[in-house]
Amino acid sequence: MGWVGPSHRSAKRHVFHELLARCHPIAIGSTSPIDAAPAEQPEFIAFGDRWNNLRSIVATADEALADIELPPRFAKDCEDFVLHPALLDTATVFPVRLTGARDAYLPFTYDRLRVSRPLCPAFRSYARIKSRSDFDQELLRFDLILVNELGDELVSIEGCGLKRVRALSTATIQPESAAPAISQGFDIAGERILSPEGAEAFGRVLAALPIPQVVVAPKGVDFLAEISRPQLNLERPEAGPSAKPPLIAHPRPNLPTPYVAPRTSLEQTLADVWRAVIGIETVGVDDNFLDLGGHSLLAIQVASRIRESFGINCSIATLYENPTVAQLAEAVVHAVVKDADAESVSHILHELERNEMVAPN
Repeated sequence: MGWVGPSHRSAKRHVFHELLARCHPIAIGSTSPIDAAPAEQPEFIAFGDRWNNLRSIVATADEALADIELPPRFAKDCEDFVLHPALLDTATVFPVRLTGARDAYLPFTYDRLRVSRPLCPAFRSYARIKSRSDFDQELLRFDLILVNELGDELVSIEGCGLKRVRALSTATIQPESAAPAISQGFDIAGERILSPEGAEAFGRVLAALPIPQVVVAPKGVDFLAEISRPQLNLERPEAGPSAKPPLIAHPRPNLPTPYVAPRTSLEQTLADVWRAVIGIETVGVDDNFLDLGGHSLLAIQVASRIRESFGINCSIATLYENPTVAQLAEAVVHAVVKDADAESVSHILHELERNEMVAPN
């Protein structure tokens, strides 16, 4: 999830002499970036020879520079790709080695990707750690600049997010009867695309004529148009998908954090969204999304409902970086204020004071 487009500015030239003087080499072991995961983790994705393209890494505590080169017999691939998938995978995943993380990570999200020139068979990827999430490193964030051998910028990626993946090869598909009751409720409401429907939709997309963008949704165009209409509202919605309670809710699990009830209408709205999506009877403002049973698929629903309710750009990364209701409420306020004009900011401050988000003067 993010913005992708061509860069209309002239390609910037980057010089890394100073960085190289401060760096130390990192042993890469394998030339495949995904193989940075520990040996005891089962392999869950098989990569071809094109992914054996990582040549070297040098790094400081929070910066790194990787030399990446496609095996010579595949060099002509770059004539057909603007962003070669094997090269882009390596350029975005190699920084995991900076963090000491023992799990595997895969590209998950980004804020903005600008393309100045197509990727060439050999180039460098510069990475800087953007933030170390307190979410038990569920999401790692980097800013990346990809340059050719002369230092000319090819691609820049702001806020590249890598999601932790735990031993997918040992995962099993649960039968319908074993799925939580809340999932059945969402199926009835028509808010989720079921697996057979998803497979059919995927086949139709592949069979269609080439088009620049495809939207697949469980509801019609009128519904999508309605929920995409911006709404600047910090009050608790009285109706709509965000306020819809689950058909069956489960008790709050035994968590290490004590239960703290929502203190404002904004926190209550967000807690209601979590309750409806996860299927929990009560959600405290300090409860961690993962501890409540949340995962990336549910995070997509939470982010969608927040965008629907408040008309802001809420990504999945926002949730992973703000994994409690209290933290997420602050992020929502900051996002609304950032995108608002002066009159709207005045209205927002009035609402915040009324809802005791800030103390009145």
